[in-house]
Amino acid sequence: MIAQNNKNLQKAYVIAIVLCLLELFIYLLLFDTGGTYFYIGQVNADPGIDFYQSIMFSEGLDPYRYAFPYPPLTVLLCNFLSLFCISPMHPIPNPSNIDQLLEEVYSSGFAVKNLFYLSSMLVIVLLFYFIYICLNAKKISEARKVILSIFLLANSGLLCGIVRGNLIVLSLLLLLIFIMFYNDDNKIVKNIALLSLAIAFNIKSYAAIFGLLLLYNKQYKDCVKVAIISIVLFIVPFYFLRNGFTYNFGGFLKQLFGFGAQTPFYIGGRSIPILVLEKIKRLFNVGGQLSIKIIPQVFALTVSIALFVKGFTLKQNWKRILAVTLIMILLPVNFGYIFSFMLLPILFFLIEEESLTLSNVLYLMAFLFLTAPFVFTKMNFTSTRLILCNVMLLFLSGMVIFEKP
Repeated sequence: MIAQNNKNLQKAYVIAIVLCLLELFIYLLLFDTGGTYFYIGQVNADPGIDFYQSIMFSEGLDPYRYAFPYPPLTVLLCNFLSLFCISPMHPIPNPSNIDQLLEEVYSSGFAVKNLFYLSSMLVIVLLFYFIYICLNAKKISEARKVILSIFLLANSGLLCGIVRGNLIVLSLLLLLIFIMFYNDDNKIVKNIALLSLAIAFNIKSYAAIFGLLLLYNKQYKDCVKVAIISIVLFIVPFYFLRNGFTYNFGGFLKQLFGFGAQTPFYIGGRSIPILVLEKIKRLFNVGGQLSIKIIPQVFALTVSIALFVKGFTLKQNWKRILAVTLIMILLPVNFGYIFSFMLLPILFFLIEEESLTLSNVLYLMAFLFLTAPFVFTKMNFTSTRLILCNVMLLFLSGMVIFEKP
């Protein structure tokens, strides 16, 4: 009976995703006019734009002269990829000008676009493979594993990240490897998992939040090991960039904190850390009046702290993963494709849960609500759906926080 309930849970997920994909296909076929949006991101917004920017600014190994806010390890990775381009891309004066950037992409020939397609396909195949390996933990048919693996990739946040060519999909792959093996008995495999987390952090810094899983599991030595590896992977690549460590480290800090960056295109010409500091000042009424806009972010921070504390008492692995993922998403500085990380708790939820209880059904509905690729039009993108999305995040957070021990 338990196995059957588990299969019903998986079937419900697959059927829901199939219906959403059908709705997406019909909409794109009949009604799309270039303004189609997923629940948390645009379906067809400037394909490959993040990938092209990363390649462009890394080619000369002098990325921090421009608005390149990524750690140096990412620069070396993108520079390696740029070696496969027949015609180089040349940095443009205003990298936030999408039209100029795309014009540069097209003038560089098809090599850059082909590189984007091949890189995306490689990451998708690897994600599929490791998801399939995870599903081996369940005694289900090979066909069911393949079907689940395919439809777990139909995550709206993940699809948006893939369309834009954002490095978040590579970070997601590395975090999946980390979660699979961070508690493995084989020391070599375990160290590979720890290395994966360190690399994920040096691609997308907020991936470091998943280090809390080591803390929750009382793997304190591994926490220290990951911290050391992360610092090494952060510091050493600066020496391989043009003009050496001091110049590039200073340039990275300028980009990060917005001090003297030549072309800061973050938010209104200011970097995210500066905006956060300004919001803190407004919160404590420093130099001005208290802004009511800061209240939801303070509330989100409070919920994140509660999730962090609750993580120490959670017994199920997938709920710990969910708590950490929610903390990441609730941080007020991220884009829609951060929802791609919801793939991780959904995957382990479908693996670990055995019964079709009311709470599991509610979790499943919330997961689908946040990640299923159903389409909304541009007209209602910023209002109703944004509110519902935040409500659903708080609903999931509440279920985790107030769960009985």
